[in-house]
Amino acid sequence: MFCLVNNLLLLNQYPDIQADIRVGRNHFPIVYGVNASNMVYGIFLMITITAILTYIVLGILPVLSLIAFIPMPLAFYALYGAIEHKGEIGLYPQYLGANVAVTIVVPILLAVSIIV
Repeated sequence: MFCLVNNLLLLNQYPDIQADIRVGRNHFPIVYGVNASNMVYGIFLMITITAILTYIVLGILPVLSLIAFIPMPLAFYALYGAIEHKGEIGLYPQYLGANVAVTIVVPILLAVSIIV
């Protein structure tokens, strides 16, 4: 959850970078830039995937938890949008929406897999 929510909040900072600078905010995309932020997004995405797979292999999560990977292409789509459009990603809400969908749907699918 941490990685998914971190990515949600990180990507949602991009459209407000200039406004945030004007009011004195100082967050990761402002300090390190959008390219570094995109790398962090990608790293946290890979950590999420690796953690789920590891927990399945270790038997902590059931094999059915593989259903949590169904929405993962949306995360890569959001990352593609962030790389392609950088700080202008707010003009392309489909990428931000995909990121929100992943953050909501992956935990729901994990919960379903555990309950079932």
